[in-house]
Amino acid sequence: MSAGADEKLAARLAVEALRNGVPNREAVRELGCNQSQAEEHFSRMLDGVADIFSLGRRRCFRRAFEHDLSRQPDRA
Repeated sequence: MSAGADEKLAARLAVEALRNGVPNREAVRELGCNQSQAEEHFSRMLDGVADIFSLGRRRCFRRAFEHDLSRQPDRA
């Protein structure tokens, strides 16, 4: 499919979705979103989850490393 045909299909999917009252990805992509506050809130929430995930992963690695060190015999 050519780029022009892809764009036409996306536009048709958007129109059909809106006509049926069920917005989809194509509709949002074509029309955008007029709920900037909701988008900003969602983005902040995603950032918070990423921060929590990163912190949790660092703790997990540290614990695994500490556990591994505690299992090694003293080399002194």
